[in-house]
Amino acid sequence: MNFNFYNYSTKKDMSKAKCLRTTLQINSSVPPCLRVKEFVRVKEFVLIAMIPLLFASCATTLSFNIDHPPLIDLRGMKSITVLPLEWNVNIRYSHLAPEVTEALVYGVRRETLTFVDSAQLRHVSDLELYKHVDVYITGRINNVSVSDHVQIRNEPVYQDRGRGDRGHGGRDRGDRDRDRDNGGRGDRDRDRDDRGRGDRGHDRGRDRNNNRNVIQTITRTVTVDIEYTYIRAANNEILGHFKKSASGYDSSDNAGYEYSPGTQRIYDSGTWTDNIAVSAIRQFSGMMSREIRSWTTTEKRTLRGSAENSSLSEAEKMIKKRFYGRAFEIYSETYERTGNINAGYNLAVLLQFDGKYSEALDLLEEMQRTFASSGKKAPDYIINEIVKLKGFIDGFIVLDGYK
Repeated sequence: MNFNFYNYSTKKDMSKAKCLRTTLQINSSVPPCLRVKEFVRVKEFVLIAMIPLLFASCATTLSFNIDHPPLIDLRGMKSITVLPLEWNVNIRYSHLAPEVTEALVYGVRRETLTFVDSAQLRHVSDLELYKHVDVYITGRINNVSVSDHVQIRNEPVYQDRGRGDRGHGGRDRGDRDRDRDNGGRGDRDRDRDDRGRGDRGHDRGRDRNNNRNVIQTITRTVTVDIEYTYIRAANNEILGHFKKSASGYDSSDNAGYEYSPGTQRIYDSGTWTDNIAVSAIRQFSGMMSREIRSWTTTEKRTLRGSAENSSLSEAEKMIKKRFYGRAFEIYSETYERTGNINAGYNLAVLLQFDGKYSEALDLLEEMQRTFASSGKKAPDYIINEIVKLKGFIDGFIVLDGYK
C-alpha cells in the first residue's frame, strides 16, 4: 500500500510530479493503527536527522589570515641559479629538457635574490659553485606519458560543385537550361537551400547520395613528471626537494591513427605531442611561488557548544554583532568558572582572531595538561589546533628573519 503526500487527479499529473512526490511503502498486511504509528515514526526520524544540519548551517565561523614563510629557507641567501637539465648527458626526454629548465628559471626569479646566469657556470665544478652562487637548483624529467580519448561522430558529405557564374551559385549552362524547361524551378531552389557554404561562387552542396563522413576526434593528454632539488652551494646541504606533475591537452580531428577510447600510449616525439608537453611544462613556473616567496592562507574556525550552553550562546550573539570584547569576557568568565572545554576553545579562537597566537597556544596547552592530569586525552580538535598554532608561530619566526 502507498501513502502519497500529494494527491493528483490524473496519471499525467502524477508523472509530472514524480520528482516532488514522496511515497512511503507500508506492508498492507499491517493493521491501519500500526501503519499510522509507523508513518509517524518515520516523520520523527526525518525531523531528528535534520536537527544537526540546521545547527550546522547556523554555526558562527571566524576567519583570519596567516602569513607563511617560503617553503625553502633562503635567509641569508643573496643569489640563486638553475643548472640546466640538458647538461646531464643521461637525461631522459632530452629534447624537452630546455623547456623544463626555462620553466624553473622563470619560476625562481625574484627581486630579493640575484639570479646568476648558468652559462658562466658551465665548466665550474660542484665544489666551486659556492664562489659564484649561494643556492642552485638541479633536476630531471622522470616521465612523460600520453593518454588519448576518442570520440566518433558522423557528418554529412559535401561535394565541391566547382566555380561557375557568381549569380547562378556555380551551376553550369545545362543546369540553367533544365531550370528553364521546368519553369525556372528545380535545381535552382535546391541550390538556394544549399548555398552559403564556402566562398562566393564556390558551392559545397550536400552529397545527393546522402553519404556521410566518419569524423574521429582525438583528445590527447600529455603528463610530464619532474623532480628538482634546492642545494646550498657552500656545503651541498639539501634545502628542499620537490616532485611535480603537470598535464596539457589538445584535440584534433582524424589525426591519422587508430585508437580505442582511453588508450594509454608510450610517449613518442612529434610536433603535436611535443607542443602539448610544452604547454604542460610551462605550468611548473606557477607551482614554485610558495617555495621562494611568502604566502598567505585564510584560516576558518567554527565556534563550538553554543547550542548546549546559554553563556556560550550569548557570547556567539555578541560576535555576530561584532562586540568581540564582550564575547571575550563571557568566554573567559565561563571557562574560569566552569572549565567548559568549548568556552576555552572558543576563547583560543578569539585570541587568534585578535592576532594573539602565543596566548592562544598557552591556553590550549593548559587545557591539554588538565585532561592529562585526570588521565584523559584531550579531544582531537584541541590537539590539532595546538599543532597548527605551533606551525604558525614557527613560521612567524622565520618571516622575521627575512626582515
